[in-house]
Amino acid sequence: MSSIMAPATSNVSGVAADNVSIHEPRRSNPDEISDGSLISKLEDDVAKLKEIVESAGITVNALESITTKLDNDYTTVSGDINSIKVVKEECDGKVDGVITKVRTVGETVAKSNESVDTLTIKFDPLFDKVGALKSDIVTTQNNLVSLLQQLNIEVPPDTFKDETRTTPITPEGEQLKHHRRPRTDYKERHKWGAAFVNAVKSGCVSEREVELRIAIWDTINESKPQRTTGNAPEWAAWFTAYKDLLIGYEDNAKEYNVCWYCLKRAIPAQYMITRPQSEMIYDQVIALEKHLNEYDEHLQQRKETYYKIGRSTFRSRKKLDKTEMHIRKLFKRYGRRDTEFLYKQLMRMCSDTDAIDDNVYVSNKLRKKVALLQDAEDGDLDDVVSLAEINILSMFAMFRQQLSYLLDEKS
Repeated sequence: MSSIMAPATSNVSGVAADNVSIHEPRRSNPDEISDGSLISKLEDDVAKLKEIVESAGITVNALESITTKLDNDYTTVSGDINSIKVVKEECDGKVDGVITKVRTVGETVAKSNESVDTLTIKFDPLFDKVGALKSDIVTTQNNLVSLLQQLNIEVPPDTFKDETRTTPITPEGEQLKHHRRPRTDYKERHKWGAAFVNAVKSGCVSEREVELRIAIWDTINESKPQRTTGNAPEWAAWFTAYKDLLIGYEDNAKEYNVCWYCLKRAIPAQYMITRPQSEMIYDQVIALEKHLNEYDEHLQQRKETYYKIGRSTFRSRKKLDKTEMHIRKLFKRYGRRDTEFLYKQLMRMCSDTDAIDDNVYVSNKLRKKVALLQDAEDGDLDDVVSLAEINILSMFAMFRQQLSYLLDEKS
């Protein structure tokens, strides 16, 4: 029975096995599945890489165009920079030239200002005298007119023309064709200053103040000295007498300042240049009075200090050229009136042989130099220039030539 059953069992198992192989799906190999997914993944990656490469190519093309544009811009900018450098160099040269011209103009202006100050000091007294003469002429004319009228003599119109008038008289309602600014009388401007004159014109100053100034000015100028140079003691005495006018205006600060202003303006400018300055008017009055009394003494001291020459420069022939140049500068530096004082002092110094160790050659040479320079003040400048160009060696050469000529004549 066991033998009968065994085949059945085997058949059944075979049928079951066949059924299993037919109806159950075939299971794939894991290695095959992983290879397929990798391939598909690689294909996806390749596609993505292609897209990236294409976009990179587009970017590279854009970068190439940008680089080309930058190269062109760099070339243009380099050219502009070079042109700017060239322009800068040209501008630097022009700026240096302008700076030099400005400095030259500044020096010229400074010299002109000094000349103007000198001329102002010289001509201020003349303008005062001219103004006084004009007023005297007008007064005389008025007196003549009144005398003629008293004698019943008719005076024809325009017999005496008012020379002081600067602007013509125009009828009312008419205007001048040329609207020029009227000139202010110099004497008036010199007395009060341009600021006060402008204040009067603009109406900022009352008539009482104007009348006060005129009254004070007339009082101060009634008996002031006529000379304006070389009479410091006379001006000192005048100021000492008229400074008491300030006492009458001590209660009013404005009148006090006006009186002090008129006192200062009445004194010549040359005596006021070196006066000491201080804040309070009282101190200024004391200092100015002392300054005027000691003016001549201080002037002599300044001259002696100005013209002082060290005697050591006279003791050596090596310093002779420098001494001559220094003396020449002295004659150029000081005015005509002071050169006489300088001439006498230098000639006295050159004649003092003890001070120059009995060096007769140096003494005679310098005496000749000083004499020629004094003559040059009279207009003979050629000798001065030629003498300045001759040094000691050329003088010795000329002496040898003259000596040989004399010896030849003797033989």
